[in-house]
Amino acid sequence: MAGEFGFPADRLAMSNASTCLLLGDGEQAEAAARTALDLVTGKPEALRSARVVGGAAADLAAARLLCGDLDGAADALERVWIVPGEQRATGLLTRTARVAAH
Repeated sequence: MAGEFGFPADRLAMSNASTCLLLGDGEQAEAAARTALDLVTGKPEALRSARVVGGAAADLAAARLLCGDLDGAADALERVWIVPGEQRATGLLTRTARVAAH
């Protein structure tokens, strides 16, 4: 299977975090974002997707804000800032805009 249904587990977990955020479930969003980060950082560095790292970190920050954890959100954003500028695609910008709006 390919396309939308062929996501690797880390990207699927990141998408789950985003869905939970849209539903207003901060606790589930945080759990899914943590899973995504654990999965992606468990890969060899050459196989890690900077988009997944950044996206999951931004979703983690948004989830923590939703739960009232400002310090935790700031901590989560540290991983966003290390994503190279040329890899900051629309998905990451949308996710960080959600954090900024909150």
